[in-house]
Amino acid sequence: MAAELTIGTAGLLQDGVRLPAAAVQALVAGLAQRLEQGARQRVALISDRADAALVALLACQRAGCDLLLWRQATPPDSPVWRELGVSALLDGELGLVELPLPRRAEAAGLVLLATSGTTGTPKVAMHRLDRLLGRVRSPRDAARHGIAIIHQELNLVPELTVS
Repeated sequence: MAAELTIGTAGLLQDGVRLPAAAVQALVAGLAQRLEQGARQRVALISDRADAALVALLACQRAGCDLLLWRQATPPDSPVWRELGVSALLDGELGLVELPLPRRAEAAGLVLLATSGTTGTPKVAMHRLDRLLGRVRSPRDAARHGIAIIHQELNLVPELTVS
């Protein structure tokens, strides 16, 4: 049974800006349609934004393509894309750049995570989306697995400092 990402009614909050669920769903639908039109099998998202990653994950899930999450700015003509079988790039604004690559075989619904290689060459870990999402279904499940919210906002408690 494959896990499925869904959007709750609260929407998405990033950098203090709330994006309503309906807006997220519209972005996902639009991107999925663009991905399906080109019959892409593997897409790379070059961004460190959580909102772009969520929309790209949902759109790739809907379009049936693999998603490579890539944080390092890499030009479209880099040989790394051919090595990884990437047929299109997405930027943080979800702009789509086609790459002149031969079509791969069939996509497997993978999420590929780039890791820093000790040799200086990035390595890619392949995960199935259902394996990444299958165990945590609620905040209570997350707590049971030792997962908690880690706030990036440093001024939640003004009396405390990092020193």
